[in-house]
Amino acid sequence: MAVVLEPLAHGYARHVLALAQFGSASLALPLLAGSAAKAVASSIHWERGERRDRRIAGLLAAIMAAGMAITTALAASHAEPAKALYWSAVVNGLTVTPVLVLLVLLSSKRGAVGGSFGAPVASGVKLARGHRDGVRGD
Repeated sequence: MAVVLEPLAHGYARHVLALAQFGSASLALPLLAGSAAKAVASSIHWERGERRDRRIAGLLAAIMAAGMAITTALAASHAEPAKALYWSAVVNGLTVTPVLVLLVLLSSKRGAVGGSFGAPVASGVKLARGHRDGVRGD
């Protein structure tokens, strides 16, 4: 990948690419860790309020530290970034379909979503899929 930067960065293309990857990861990590911390806190039923916010802050710091440790381990093991991105996309592709199916099933249960009943949404998805496949959605 650094070959693309070679005309601009000359002998420093690999270093420029490494800095760009580190910079983009530094921007993304707090956002991802924050949403992960909130999801973990909600899934283990922490009470709401100021005390929960302090606990989420600690969990956020722990998730960020774990992410940085994993990144450091990958860098120390000389893992190829392109291969890591490829396998990350493969794992994402394998997990997205079951998660979407569970989301559609959950949205069709009135007890789970309350007043925002999801049957019209599920029907719309079914119709869109049928339209895409050239089949009527009836």
